[in-house]
Amino acid sequence: MQTFFGEITLQDMRASRQITEMVMPMVARACAFSGGRWTPEDVADGLIDGRFRLWGVMALPKDLQAVAVTFLEPEGKPRRAMELLLLGGPDMRAMFKFLPALQKAARQQGATVMRVHGKRSWQDHIGDEWRPVVTIYEQTLGEARQN
Repeated sequence: MQTFFGEITLQDMRASRQITEMVMPMVARACAFSGGRWTPEDVADGLIDGRFRLWGVMALPKDLQAVAVTFLEPEGKPRRAMELLLLGGPDMRAMFKFLPALQKAARQQGATVMRVHGKRSWQDHIGDEWRPVVTIYEQTLGEARQN
């Protein structure tokens, strides 16, 4: 099965309701796994104002396998990064084989670093040249206990 990778633009989604109906549920599901950091509305706003870009992997004729949302840091940072913020779809591993294409897009836009926000288990799929750089710990805060 042949797969294709590329950017999904607002123009694409406006021109085809079917694309929007395939993409947005995957974005919503990815947001649900972001721990509250992102919502579908955040992604829509970011796509509209240009902060975010949306990418997709599709097997022809109409089988969208994965979507990714990226953010490019503003110019002026010493190590400008493109960040892959969200990844969703029935076959997210399909996106990993297109990381070199995302890296190329990042370089063309002036990024010197690429970051992937994801699960620890993704290390098995993204390759040895990627290294974890941060671990985040979280605790749910209930009401304060009275002594």
